[in-house]
Amino acid sequence: MQPLWQDSRPGRTLFRSRNEEEGVTEPFYVSRAEVWKVEGVHRRARLETGTEFDMGVHGPIKEHYRIEAQDQPLPVDYMVALTGG
Repeated sequence: MQPLWQDSRPGRTLFRSRNEEEGVTEPFYVSRAEVWKVEGVHRRARLETGTEFDMGVHGPIKEHYRIEAQDQPLPVDYMVALTGG
C-alpha cells in the first residue's frame, strides 16, 4: 500500500486501499490520537474527542522485565476490552 500522505510526526500516515476495478478509494474514517511519555514506561494518550487515558505495564510484564513502575493497563488491555474480552 502506498501512503496517501505522511506527516513529519511519527505515526501520522494515512493509507488508501487500492481496488483494481474501482481504482483508489477514499478513506471513510481516519483516527487521530496523540500519545506522549509521562515518565519511564508510563504513557498518556488523548483521542480526538478529548478523552485521555494512561498506559504502562503491570503484573507478569513488570516481573519479567524487572520494571519498577506504578501499575498501569497495557495498551493491549484496552484493545481486548474493546473487543469484548
